[in-house]
Amino acid sequence: MKPEAITEPRFPKNPESQVLRKTYNDLRKTAISINRSRGQIRADRDRQLAIVVEQQEKLRAFADQSGLLLRQKAELNKILNQYADSLESVERAGDDLETAMEDFKGGIASWQKLFAAFSRFMAFLRNSRQGARTAPKVITDGSSE
Repeated sequence: MKPEAITEPRFPKNPESQVLRKTYNDLRKTAISINRSRGQIRADRDRQLAIVVEQQEKLRAFADQSGLLLRQKAELNKILNQYADSLESVERAGDDLETAMEDFKGGIASWQKLFAAFSRFMAFLRNSRQGARTAPKVITDGSSE
């Protein structure tokens, strides 16, 4: 995000009270909206985590019951590790957003920090959705390379 120059027309020394009130109200509405979005994102994340845990348990049970070859088990472990890495990325992005919300004090610098954290989190979600669509998981029978 490009920093704004602090110039007199953009940031007057003695702004009018109406301008301050409008700016404050706009920032407050935006902060409320971001807080609601964060709650929705956390709820979505929790639902996704529950699905991933369930799928991991199913994969482990399947691997145990079917007597898979060593190569197949290695492929399953690789998939499980990728899930774990994705979950860690979700948690890091969520923690960054939560930290930015806690540090938010309403000033321009903290507002930019909060918006940057929210933007990084949304970019992570977009990238993870695209990655999930383009990388199908195939488990072979281990009979060929």
